[in-house]
Amino acid sequence: MELKEISLFWWLIISIGCVGTSTVVAAVLLLWTRNRGWPQWVQWLVLSIGVIPLWTWLVYNAEYFEWVDWHRIFAMAGRALLFVGGLLWVIWFVERKSRQFQLLRKTVTGGHLKKIGPLEAMNRSAGEPSELARFAWVPVVVVGFLGLLGLLFWLLHGFLPKLSKVYFLILGVLIGLVMLGYLWAVILSCASTCQGGIWNPVDQDAWYYGQRRQKL
Repeated sequence: MELKEISLFWWLIISIGCVGTSTVVAAVLLLWTRNRGWPQWVQWLVLSIGVIPLWTWLVYNAEYFEWVDWHRIFAMAGRALLFVGGLLWVIWFVERKSRQFQLLRKTVTGGHLKKIGPLEAMNRSAGEPSELARFAWVPVVVVGFLGLLGLLFWLLHGFLPKLSKVYFLILGVLIGLVMLGYLWAVILSCASTCQGGIWNPVDQDAWYYGQRRQKL
C-alpha cells in the first residue's frame, strides 16, 4: 500500500498519533528523569532520540503531499543531523569514560584524586604504562604489512588472476583472524570494561597506545 492511497483523514490521524505519541513519551521521560534527579545527559539523550520520530514524520509527510523539494531537504538534513548527533554522543562517551579511567589512576594526594585537565590528558596519561606497551608497534606493522600485501596482490590481479585469487583468500583470512582476535580480547575483558583494562580501547592506558599514550 502506497502513501497516496491513504485518505487525507486517516493521514491526519496517523500524523497526530505519531507526533503526539512521541511528544508525550518524550515529555513524560523528561519529567520522570528530572524528578528522580538523574544526570542532565539522560535528558539530552531523550531529546536526541525523540527527534527521530518527528524527522521521520516530516519526511513521509512531504512525500504524501508530493513536496519533492521539501522531501529532499528533510531527508538530507535529517541524515546529517543523525550522523553529527551520533558522532557527538560517541565522542562524549569515549571522552567521559577515558577521563574516569584517568582519575582512577591519578596520584592520590591527601586521600583525594587530583583532577586532570584536557591539555594534561593530551600530553600524557596519568597512569603507568602497561608492560605490553613496548609492543605497541606490532599492530601498526601488521596492519601496514597486510595493507601493502593487499595492494601488491591487487596490482598482480591482472597478470595472475588465478593465483591472485588464492592470495586474496589468504589475505582475507589473515585480516579476519586479526579482527576476530581483537574482538575476542575485548569480549574477554568485558568483566572489567567499565573499570578499564589493557584491552579496553576507551582506556588511554591500553597497551597498543604505546608508552606516552597521547590523545593527540
